[in-house]
Amino acid sequence: EAQTSKSELLVAQSEVKKLTAERDSLRHDLSNLQETLEAERQFWEAELSEKVMEIATLQETLITARTKISQLEHQVAEVQQMCDTQTQELTQMSLQLNQTTEQLVTATRQISDVQADLSTW
Repeated sequence: EAQTSKSELLVAQSEVKKLTAERDSLRHDLSNLQETLEAERQFWEAELSEKVMEIATLQETLITARTKISQLEHQVAEVQQMCDTQTQELTQMSLQLNQTTEQLVTATRQISDVQADLSTW
């Protein structure tokens, strides 16, 4: 009976060693997995942080672009108004030039008529 108990004790001790080794192996695997997960978490946090900064930069660029577009639209409106004003002025000058040309033609005819009259005297 003592022999049986000793044999059972040896079997139990062997089982304990086996289970202890298995537990240690599982702990090691778990530790490795935790390290891997921590590294992945740090990687993705860094990626996310970088993307957040890129988004912030793009938002600033967008705001700057919108401001520039607004300024350019204002400048275009001013230039369009100046063009409209100059077009009106040119139209008025053209009308005045036409009137002056007509007056010049009339005056030239009158001079020709007077010269013709003088030559007949």
